[in-house]
Amino acid sequence: MTRLKKNLVITTVQAEGVDKFNVGRTISKIKAFKKITETGIEKWLGQESGFKNDIHSEFDILTAGQEGITKSAVEKLAVYLGVNRKTMAESILSLSVKTLERKDKNTLLDKRTSSHALEIARLMQHGYVVFEDEEKLKFWVNDPNKALSGKKPIELFDTLTGLNMVNDVLTRIEEGVYS
Repeated sequence: MTRLKKNLVITTVQAEGVDKFNVGRTISKIKAFKKITETGIEKWLGQESGFKNDIHSEFDILTAGQEGITKSAVEKLAVYLGVNRKTMAESILSLSVKTLERKDKNTLLDKRTSSHALEIARLMQHGYVVFEDEEKLKFWVNDPNKALSGKKPIELFDTLTGLNMVNDVLTRIEEGVYS
């Protein structure tokens, strides 16, 4: 490991308050995030997502969420998830479908909705890294999962806690742990 990488890991470990026994897990998280962002969260939101810059870091995701993403990006994400507009709006994003339908396709959505959609896109990219196939990922997201108490992963996309739970299952699959 180069000196720069060691310093990055040590700084990250110190910032996260991780003890020396969890350094390996922290390194794995850094590598996983790098792999996910390098291959493109933008893919799940389409070309007209409204991003001013490419996404390469957590800060870029934060900035994109604050600036807002377009309605068409959310519609593209719904297609990848295999859900209709009504389900995406009402069940996942907690918006009225009528409110979403009234907006122009290039209208930027509010911070909360944009950030939520970006987190879903990040999770989908992580799933794509794990399964290496969009159709397998779509099937997995819409299929009941024992590790999630028999719920479909998509049923948990409405909250940050649910997204984190699904992401944890993906990480376990990625690491070869039965999930």
